[in-house]
Amino acid sequence: MNILITTGIYPPDVGGPARFVPLIAEKLSNKNNVKVITLSQDLSNLNNHDYQVIRILRKQNKFIRFFKTVFLIVKFGRKSDIIFINGLWLETKLLNYEINIMTDQEDSERRQIEFKEKTDNFVKNLELDETLGQLLVAEGFSTIDDLKDSSVENLLKIDGIEDDTAKALIERAKEFYQKDQEDISKRIKDLGLADDLINLKGLTPGMLVTLGEKKILNLEDFADLASDELTGGYDIVKGERVFRLAYDTSDLY
Repeated sequence: MNILITTGIYPPDVGGPARFVPLIAEKLSNKNNVKVITLSQDLSNLNNHDYQVIRILRKQNKFIRFFKTVFLIVKFGRKSDIIFINGLWLETKLLNYEINIMTDQEDSERRQIEFKEKTDNFVKNLELDETLGQLLVAEGFSTIDDLKDSSVENLLKIDGIEDDTAKALIERAKEFYQKDQEDISKRIKDLGLADDLINLKGLTPGMLVTLGEKKILNLEDFADLASDELTGGYDIVKGERVFRLAYDTSDLY
């Protein structure tokens, strides 16, 4: 199993995560392929473990550091079965990654829930019948964007989908995407984000909405953002701020 751990501090830094993240990584690496992404005072090769530590220089331009961090999380996160978010929370949250450490039974239940959610997304937003929605998910279409970017020829490879249906699916997906982008643009405007932040190269509309919801509204707010300080596993669940515990570390001490 491929596991990615993100943390704001790591040895030779000192502090809570710098103490227990190496213990977690060491234990997980016994049976898994583990990578750690962290900020660091220097890029010296200090890795004496059976897992890879990817260091990002802390003392550099915050914009550059932020985008380097996002790039590396995307690069290695796509290949990971599990992401343990113990720091660099904003960078990971902007990419919609979630903590995903669970038992086989929980993983099976999660897959069933995800299958239903993806099906419901197609049924509700594209006005499809449930059988067609399930067929699309079973064939690997996870989002409406997947349909939008697909081709008629690709959809025709699916048993039961004819030419007219394939064209209609792509057209509906494109119409939904256009409306969704308009809604996001309105949301960005309602949040009051400044043009200097909106026009910052590299930030997607989704990232801008997340920043706006965190009251980061302009370049000055963004420049003051210390990503290594945004550690922890807090999230909003049913309107309450809760801590997501991704791994029980009690047996490591």
